[in-house]
This record gives sequence, structure tokens and C-alpha cells, in this order.
Amino acid sequence: MAHHDLYGNTLLLEVMEKYVDLLCNTFGPGKEQIPGYPGHPEIELALLRLHERTANPKHLALAKFFILERGNPKGWEGKNFFDEESRRRGDDPNKRPKYYPERDCLW
Repeated sequence: MAHHDLYGNTLLLEVMEKYVDLLCNTFGPGKEQIPGYPGHPEIELALLRLHERTANPKHLALAKFFILERGNPKGWEGKNFFDEESRRRGDDPNKRPKYYPERDCLW
């Protein structure tokens, strides 16, 4: 939106709206959607600002879903989203996750 304000065109805004459409289709309460939310709340603020600019109700609905799901300790099959996601990945809470980079040198 800063790009739109500065340059007066919608080139970047149009791309971001397509990206947010992907998020709207991926996350949510629907059967084919992931009932999760991001780890940082900045996206809710960005979605609210985008809704203010575009008046697209999907943006407001996704922000609302993220906010309500963030405060819901039993969001996914009765469990916290991040705990359940970690279990599905097979993470061991006492070990370094598999997706962390390996050290290249020894200290």
C-alpha cells in the first residue's frame, strides 16, 4: 500500500491481492483449508489495512479468522495449532528440529 501511495499505480497491490487470495483459500475454517494462523500478528494488521483499501470482505474475514483462532487453545482437533502441527511433522521437543540448518563448522 505504501508503494501504491508513493507511485500512484496498482502494480504491486494487484500482485499482493493475488497472494492474499491464496492465503484466503489456504487458511480458514473450511474442510479443505488449514485451520491455523501465522506465528506473528502483523499479518492481521496488514489484512485489515488491505480491507480498508480494497473493501474486499475476504480480507476482513481472514483477519477475523486469524485473530479468533490465535486465542483459541483448542483450534485443531481439540489441540493448539502449533502443537498439533509439530506433532504431525514428528518433531521431538527435546531435539533440534529436522528443518534447522546444520552447522558448517565446529566451535
